[in-house]
Amino acid sequence: MKTTLYAREIEVLKALRWRGMGSLVVYSARSPSKTTDNEDSALTARLNKGRAILAVADGVGGQPDGDQASAAALEAVAETGVEQIKAGNSLAGSLITGLDRANESVLALGNGSATTLAAVTIEKGLVRAFHVGDSGVLVFDSKGELKLETMPHAPVAYGVAAGLIGPDEAMTHADRHFVSNVVGDEDMHTTFSTTYELQPDDVVLIASDGLFDNVPVPEIVTSLRKGDLRGSIKKLTARCRETMTTGGHPDDLTLVAFRVGEPSSA
Repeated sequence: MKTTLYAREIEVLKALRWRGMGSLVVYSARSPSKTTDNEDSALTARLNKGRAILAVADGVGGQPDGDQASAAALEAVAETGVEQIKAGNSLAGSLITGLDRANESVLALGNGSATTLAAVTIEKGLVRAFHVGDSGVLVFDSKGELKLETMPHAPVAYGVAAGLIGPDEAMTHADRHFVSNVVGDEDMHTTFSTTYELQPDDVVLIASDGLFDNVPVPEIVTSLRKGDLRGSIKKLTARCRETMTTGGHPDDLTLVAFRVGEPSSA
């Protein structure tokens, strides 16, 4: 088992090949509009028998110590997940327990901080998404067909789903940053998807809202559906950060991208 936590990074781009599984790229950078800590964190955990947990947490802005909250949440997910798996529990069950522990850990900080969190489990060619808040998960194939897109726990997202707000309007809506569910709240709840079968070249993307608030989902999918994953991530994040500085929404930006069966060029 190998677990890596990325937290408080000024900027990091890491590409890995997971033999027998595929390629993995992690990117995290603080907002171009600030000099304080990056409040996003990312987790990659390759477990035994070809299983994995991937996650992104985004400390809630406007509340104190978001960097502590996101890091504490993912540390709890990692520690609990490994502990539960060693005890013989299922991967999904282990992650759900880890998310509960994450909530307890953030509440225990006692500083009023909170974080969003999105994660996936990968096991036996199947992927399943779990999320709290507006960090999100996309799963799509090499043709650009979406298999999964999580719905943010946010009023604007509910308005889009109901047909009351258009996707383009949502990206500029005054209330786009309001989140109705966070890790660090006694009433936290986790939404999880059904399982989806992964095929060669499928992409699993977990990202903070710094990506989704600045680049439309169709463009994200088109950017990553094929080609060298590391190179594609570099271009996508450069595009996103350029948008942040030219009329977009400056924010910390973190993503974890996994492509099935393709070695990355580090």
